[in-house]
Amino acid sequence: MVKPAIVMMSKFKTPNAKQPSASGWQVINYDKYVNYMDRQDAKEISEYDLEKHSNSRETHWSGNKTLTYLGDPQKTNNTFTKGTPSLSMADVESMKDYFSRAQENGSPLWQTVFSFDNAFLKQQGYLSEDGKLNDVPIKHATENAMTVFMEEMGFNDTARWVGAIHYNTDNIHVHVALVEAESSREIIESGKYKGQRKAKAPKGTFKKTRSTFTNTLVDRSQELTRASNLARNQIREPFKQLKLKRQVSVRGQIKELVRQLPDDRRLWRYNMNAMAPFRKQIDAITERLVDQKYATALSELKLLYRQEESFRKRLYGGTNNYAEKQLSTLKASLGNVLLTNLKKEFPKYNPREKGHGYYHPQKILVKSKLISDLKYSLRETKQDFLNKEKHRQLEYQQGLDLSN
Repeated sequence: MVKPAIVMMSKFKTPNAKQPSASGWQVINYDKYVNYMDRQDAKEISEYDLEKHSNSRETHWSGNKTLTYLGDPQKTNNTFTKGTPSLSMADVESMKDYFSRAQENGSPLWQTVFSFDNAFLKQQGYLSEDGKLNDVPIKHATENAMTVFMEEMGFNDTARWVGAIHYNTDNIHVHVALVEAESSREIIESGKYKGQRKAKAPKGTFKKTRSTFTNTLVDRSQELTRASNLARNQIREPFKQLKLKRQVSVRGQIKELVRQLPDDRRLWRYNMNAMAPFRKQIDAITERLVDQKYATALSELKLLYRQEESFRKRLYGGTNNYAEKQLSTLKASLGNVLLTNLKKEFPKYNPREKGHGYYHPQKILVKSKLISDLKYSLRETKQDFLNKEKHRQLEYQQGLDLSN
């Protein structure tokens, strides 16, 4: 299993939960919590790192505790927030007050951690061999990611976050904490969590947040643009211009496909259920034509997809089928182009009558000749009739003249 280069974890805490103490369970008090986190053993052991406790029983952190932890000088060089890459001590105290007010107003606390494989940071040039970190791009990536997170969650304009880069574990990581001074979250009206704010974020929100963070740090635009241009400009667009009736190598396959496709041409879309029985035939035609005409572009495109898949495995770990997904998308796109061109080149004879099939040029020529011959025959018969009638009239006139 490939070790992921960047890991994102996130969870939320409610402001009214209890924590264990010598005298039993008690509600978290911000001031006491600051004192608790200021203990020397707490500074030496990162006992509240999400990386180490993501599977443990959920506890609930207060704002001041979080700020004290984030700003511990043994763990970080500085704290930061949107638009401010380094908070002063006065700024940190102001942020503590803000977090306390958010707790008093019932706002949940959202916590996010972005953790790095240090070897990856070195490969990307963010971490020197002597351990010096270029934290500017990491803070920029955090700001971009939190902007997306806030937009996706629909937070109001009182939401604020603070972050800090920590060095106290084997993996450099970024802690981020976010609250709303005036909560925009709905209150749960029944059940186990009655009275608490709804704070759970959708999976799609995490995915977009992580992608934004990663894409800010790792620019893959050049590779992705090249792949997009190959797929669109060197394969799909030229494929649109092909005259299918002239493709001798697949002529028989095309005729057989057209014969079998549904009469209702509105169903001629590759991903529609009605096309399921015909996709193998469609794929066989498109693959053969692409292999014959665009093999070089396809070969390079597949290589770029495999390289991107390998890079994403390095970023996120685990399995990744990026190349397969992209090639499937291309296959569907070419399938739709093929079906569209079939509609143009094989127009239906009579769409209201099932079984009429499609126009056949040779039959049309034969029918046209018969009609032309019939018209000629009719014209000839009429002329004969007129000639005979005129002759009869002449004979009649001559008879009258003789009788006189």
